[in-house]
Amino acid sequence: MRRFLVFPVHGVLWALPIPGIREVLRDITPRSVPRAPAGVAGMFALRGRVLTLLDTEWLMAMDRGPD
Repeated sequence: MRRFLVFPVHGVLWALPIPGIREVLRDITPRSVPRAPAGVAGMFALRGRVLTLLDTEWLMAMDRGPD
C-alpha cells in the first residue's frame, strides 16, 4: 500500500509519495534574499548547509489558468 503526505495549497489538496520525502521541517524562519527570482521564499541554514526555501503556493499556482 502506497502512503502519501497530503497538504493544502490554495484550497486544493496535493500529495507527495512518502518514499520521496527526506524530511519535514517545521518553524523555519527564512532570511529574505534581495533580487531573488519569483518562487524563492528565502534561505535558511540546516546542519551547516545553506538551503533555498521555495514558495510552494507560488510554484503550484504557476500552472493554473485564469480563475
